[in-house]
Amino acid sequence: MAFRFSLEQVLRYRKQLEEEAMLALAKAQQALEECEQSIRELQASILEQRARLSNPAGLGADERWLISGYIQGQSQDLDLALERRIVLLEEVDRCRANLVQRAQDASLLEKLKARQAERFAKAEQLQEQKNYDEIATMRFVPASR
Repeated sequence: MAFRFSLEQVLRYRKQLEEEAMLALAKAQQALEECEQSIRELQASILEQRARLSNPAGLGADERWLISGYIQGQSQDLDLALERRIVLLEEVDRCRANLVQRAQDASLLEKLKARQAERFAKAEQLQEQKNYDEIATMRFVPASR
């Protein structure tokens, strides 16, 4: 008789939930990385345009006005990206906590399965030993005097 874990379907479902949580965490981390890349690009663009603006040679009043407006727009975009980064950091933390919980749930069932399998194996071994003892007892013929 083979060992059969009665909660195998529940274990599979919890493993599936754990994998989904891993996927959600990976997506959240990817979105955070993209946001941080966007922030770096916006900061570099603002610095570049401020450097152009600080060198007044060759810039007319119209160009200075356009560059100032561009810097202002990029600064607003940067502020939005920084706010989005905060939201994404919270999302990554939430996904990570969810993953930890799902992993603990699955691990708990895995430990239960391992304990039940161990008990089953011991019971099987004990039953086998009893069978051997019975066979040995039946075959034993006392020496007659």
